[in-house]
Amino acid sequence: MNEASFVRRSERSSLGIFDLLRLPNRFLLRVLHSLVEAKENQMAIKIFKNMKSFGFPADAATYHIMIDCCSILGCYRSACALVSMMLRDGFYPLTVTYTILIKILLEDDDIEEALNLLDQASSERNELDTLLFNTILEKACEK
Repeated sequence: MNEASFVRRSERSSLGIFDLLRLPNRFLLRVLHSLVEAKENQMAIKIFKNMKSFGFPADAATYHIMIDCCSILGCYRSACALVSMMLRDGFYPLTVTYTILIKILLEDDDIEEALNLLDQASSERNELDTLLFNTILEKACEK
């Protein structure tokens, strides 16, 4: 049984969200990742919010999973809010963070802001990959 089906099954049983939060952090990460991959975004968001409200610390991987969840939902503002939380918790945006944010912007056809983020990522000495540049160029050529 994968983690996403475990969570769905636990919702139907007496096992609640608080019981999920008693699991080790590495398992919670796998649960969140599986939920996002299974497009169970609302459940992933619910678990993340409960984690934070019960004082469970999120690490960089948790933030990246949730930022990816925002990219699936196409919600740039929520992704930026997660980056803000990430910074407050002492984690700095990595190349993967910028890549996810830029892809959300490109889906919204906001090439100018995507280029601004690209500049910011570059100025912070993140190593940007060719695939990201090609993705931006393809979108720019479409316009």
